This record gives sequence, C-alpha cells and structure tokens, in this order.
Amino acid sequence: MKKLISVLLAFVMTTSLALPAFAAEERPAFDHKQDVVLTAEVMNGIKQLDAIGLDGDLIEKLLTVSNHIAFSDDQKTLEIDLSDNVLMNEYGFTEKQIADLKAILNGTYQAPSVSADFLNSHPASRAARFYLSNEQLTMGTLAVLATAAQAGGPALMAAWTGVSTALAGPLGTVAGISTAVLGATFFADLAVKITGALVQGKGVAFYLDWGVPPVKTVIE
Repeated sequence: MKKLISVLLAFVMTTSLALPAFAAEERPAFDHKQDVVLTAEVMNGIKQLDAIGLDGDLIEKLLTVSNHIAFSDDQKTLEIDLSDNVLMNEYGFTEKQIADLKAILNGTYQAPSVSADFLNSHPASRAARFYLSNEQLTMGTLAVLATAAQAGGPALMAAWTGVSTALAGPLGTVAGISTAVLGATFFADLAVKITGALVQGKGVAFYLDWGVPPVKTVIE
C-alpha cells in the first residue's frame, strides 16, 4: 500500500510540474496588434498637414501605431506598448519624433502654428456650438481624426493633440481645452460619435458645457 501511494504521489507531482510548461508552450509569446493601414484619402490629408505647417510625417507614423496606444491609469494621459528602439527601427521615427510622441502621450506637446490662410478658411462659430462637418472628417487635413477614431479613444486623443492648432479653426475655444481636462471618457465617447457620424453621413457638433468634461458632443 505504501509503495502504491508513493507511486501515485510521484505521478501527481510529475504531472503538476509538467502542466505549466505545456501551457506556456501553448500560449502565444506576444499578442501582436495590427498596424493601421492608411487610405489614400487620409494620406492626402496628411500631405495637407505639411502644407499648413504641421508635422505630417509624425501624424502618419502616429496613426500607423495607434492600435498600440492606450489610456494611462490616470485617464488623462496616454501610454504606448512599443519601445523607443522599435519605434525608431521598425516604424522610422526620428529621435525628435519620439520625443514629440512622448509629449503627445503625456499631453505636453505644442503643435506648430498653422498658416493664417488655413485658419481664415475654417472660421469657428462665435456661438457656444462648434462643428466638424462630414466633409471635414472624410477629406482634407482633419480626416486624420476619423482614422484615429476608428482605432479608438486613445488614438483619437493622440491625433487630436498632434493637430490641435489646426482644430483652432473650426473648433475655436474647444481646441484650447487641454486633453487632461477633457479626459479619457470624452475621447472614448467622441470616437464613437465620429464613427457614427461617418456611417450616417453627418458631422459632430461640440457644445460648451458647465459640466465635466466642459464639452458635449452630438451627431448632427
């Protein structure tokens, strides 16, 4: 009997030690996220970003890796699961662009000033309602927002920061509100609104509000 028990214990111990090793072999080494493929319309809009004074190359690379961007625990900033080495060697980021990307993620990025001609051609409303039309979301410089929205709230928050000075045209006061104040909930909701507006052939209206966040969005 003792010999039988000893054999059974040895079998159980051997099996229990082998199972984790087997499970580890079955588990994928890394959950790869797909890069965002940019359409011809978006690439055309990115070229227009360069024309008005923004870093279109940075925005193109940011959109490409946007599936790797997520909200931080504080819900006010962003983080990315790619190392500097991967960003530089696999995605072609320069050292300056990596520094700019980190500034975008932590909300301290200062987008370059855009041309006066662009701002004059995209005047903001003087009322408490601001608007991004369906045309603006599907073609031209601001089409990058629609692409980012389809990748999710974190990607939209990053793209919004990257083109913030261009947003000052159509969105006026709204564009001046920091992403930390708007927060993760705002951008998660806005991503849904923009995606819905694209499906419905509509735009998105922005209303200043006394609540938190201080802006409400509606598909119109």
